[in-house]
Amino acid sequence: MKTFLTLLILCIVIASCKQKNPESGTSDTTYITRNYLTVRKYLDTLNAKMQGELDSTGAYTIPYTDLTNGKKRLVFIGASHGRSVGDPQFTLIEKVFKEANPEIAFNEGGQIPEDRIYPSLDSAVRHDGETGCLKYLCDEADIKMLNGDMDDQEEFAALQKTIPKDQIHLYMAVERFLNPYKHGRYNDMALEEAYQKKFIAYLNRSKFILTDKEKSFPYLQKLYKHHLNQELILDSLLEVHEYYLIDEGIFGNVGRATKEVRDHALLKKIDEALNKYDRVFVVFGGSHRIAVEPALKQIISKNR
Repeated sequence: MKTFLTLLILCIVIASCKQKNPESGTSDTTYITRNYLTVRKYLDTLNAKMQGELDSTGAYTIPYTDLTNGKKRLVFIGASHGRSVGDPQFTLIEKVFKEANPEIAFNEGGQIPEDRIYPSLDSAVRHDGETGCLKYLCDEADIKMLNGDMDDQEEFAALQKTIPKDQIHLYMAVERFLNPYKHGRYNDMALEEAYQKKFIAYLNRSKFILTDKEKSFPYLQKLYKHHLNQELILDSLLEVHEYYLIDEGIFGNVGRATKEVRDHALLKKIDEALNKYDRVFVVFGGSHRIAVEPALKQIISKNR
């Protein structure tokens, strides 16, 4: 349980200060967000609080954001990207969703096909984690679940304006392939096979152009060794949060940039949705929730 709590907290917190929105090509609106560099102040406080609850009661409260202004209501739940049916975050998502009775919902990680139907909530969680959970609930409620993320091609294009290509390549490989693979995703394939069929295919779809040499797994190993000064070994894989939570982290700028451009795209979608709908429900990574919370308050306070 304590190991699970640690993983949950690492995903649940991110924070602090006012920052300008990165250029995303979607809007010139300035949203007030928290800077990811000061996350540890929030992390230490929340970690102590939740661990104290766990030690004294055997359970802990998962924080989420719930804002109202007149008829308008905005709920944002920060998820830990797990797929364990027993994870209390799924009980929370279901409970708050049914109480809030949303008219539209936003998920992280891309548009899920409307015809993807899950036979039960448990099967949805096992297959797609919090996104599957939200899709199941939206289908039950007969409402739309839309992608809250920016298009991958747009994200890569925005990052390449300021970040070297090889650093983007390596960061994305660690964040979006190696860490998920380490924790059981694509485990029906050998590592190098999954790298080609899943990750390189993903880069191709995102129009992130690589040469044949750059697409090879040995090239990725070379990048890992060059930038991190260690061999690429799954059991000792550098956890992604170390990149963007620690100022001196080698890829801190890459990790923070990916989150900032995506945050701005999400905020714009939420803002626009509240022009049309009264009740909006969002499930994204917990780090995003803390980072964008000031902007959520800014958005809900508008007179519409």
